[in-house]
Amino acid sequence: MKRLITIALIIAFGSTLMAQPSERQQQRSQWYQQVQNAKIAFFTTAIDLTPKEAGDFWPLYNEFWKEREMVNRRSHQALRRIGRVLDGEEKASEVQLKELIETYISGGEAEGVILKTYYPRFLKILSVEKVAKMYKAEEDFRIKMIQQLRQGNHPAKPTP
Repeated sequence: MKRLITIALIIAFGSTLMAQPSERQQQRSQWYQQVQNAKIAFFTTAIDLTPKEAGDFWPLYNEFWKEREMVNRRSHQALRRIGRVLDGEEKASEVQLKELIETYISGGEAEGVILKTYYPRFLKILSVEKVAKMYKAEEDFRIKMIQQLRQGNHPAKPTP
């Protein structure tokens, strides 16, 4: 009976711990939210969005970003696996290595399809000049974030 109670307590305590996000996950989530907030402010200023445009733009942009992020994540995972295979940390046959390379390459193609798909949708809500500013703002923001990371000037840096 004592053993049963001990096991029940361990299971209950363990499930409570698993339900709570780790401090690292909380830091990453906080950092990600701060970056997203900075991105919204940066883009709104760089593109010079009116309140009406912002209301139409952000839902579409978030959808666009999520699709690109999914494609890029899959491509980068393939590239990391390629690196592990080349470093001898992981084994893969020639066929498997070719599949990884093709997954990596197809990521670029898929991103191109996403860009082409969303371009006319952005033009429905923004002028061509503001769409051009959006693409430039993406690159400018990316460069700004890289510089801040290199300088150590970044909010709530997550531990790797």
